[in-house]
Amino acid sequence: MKKALKIVGIGTGLIVLLLALAALYNQVADTPSYAVNAPDLQVQLNSSRIARGAKIISATCSYCHQGKNGQLDGRLLVDDPAFAIIYGPNITQDTAAGIGTYTDGELVHLLRTGIKKNGKLVMPMMAKMPHMADEDVYSIIAYLRSSSPKVQASAKEQPAPKLGFVGKALSRLVFRPLSLPEAPIPFPDTNDRVAYGKYLATDLMECANCHSASFETYNVVEPQKSPGYFAGGNTVAIAGKGSLLSPNITMHPEKGIGKWDEATFIKAVKYRQHPNGTELNPIMPNYGAYSESEIAAVWAYLQTIPVSDNDVLLLAEQEK
Repeated sequence: MKKALKIVGIGTGLIVLLLALAALYNQVADTPSYAVNAPDLQVQLNSSRIARGAKIISATCSYCHQGKNGQLDGRLLVDDPAFAIIYGPNITQDTAAGIGTYTDGELVHLLRTGIKKNGKLVMPMMAKMPHMADEDVYSIIAYLRSSSPKVQASAKEQPAPKLGFVGKALSRLVFRPLSLPEAPIPFPDTNDRVAYGKYLATDLMECANCHSASFETYNVVEPQKSPGYFAGGNTVAIAGKGSLLSPNITMHPEKGIGKWDEATFIKAVKYRQHPNGTELNPIMPNYGAYSESEIAAVWAYLQTIPVSDNDVLLLAEQEK
């Protein structure tokens, strides 16, 4: 009996020691690095691409990268020492503080895979674009290369992410880069409202990412397999704007937006007007650059999503 207890004690001690060593390694070792296999390409700039890129960036990118001066030179996003202190990086044309040294191929690689030119992975809130049409990716790059005042060189250098214990552990065990597409990705058929709505909601406007159960369990490659797909409950916290639980936007008549109609949805998404007359919480991105027909396409797609009874207060109600 004593011998057995001694063996158990030694085993328990070894387990504790191993856990302590793993915790120490997680705390002091650098985060993983990945190979950069950027394609050799150059994006041709033209007015239509720049305009399209401005439209996409106005909501998807400006939300995290736009500073107080209106330029895309970054700002504080997450201030949670246990997880991380994260700043939206400077993505102006500055060669030191921004992305001025990136090639077009390196930008494509970053947007598709999440791997920066130094081999490090972007933070998990950074949108990754495995299914975005090639033309839209090129449009984003065209805008970043344009003469728009928002992307002109700014020397404002944002601090690198400071990961806490949890953030480091997740970066080793959970967060992974994506692969480059193996074939060209065409633009979706805009005449197919459901298909185009799905493209907007999952690839361009990032609706599915915030309105599913959590960022950690969101399936970027196969969004429809994400837990709580469009049923909300994800904690969205932005430094300076507060935090809230993303609403259930399935068609449940009580727990979701099933009592809304298309016009009400357009008012909420494009014009930020809740049905009760209040303005939506500032954490909700601004989609004013998207047309009413595009927002209506998202509405059409939401009609096809399985209805969930997940009970999450709507945006306006969470402000009270």
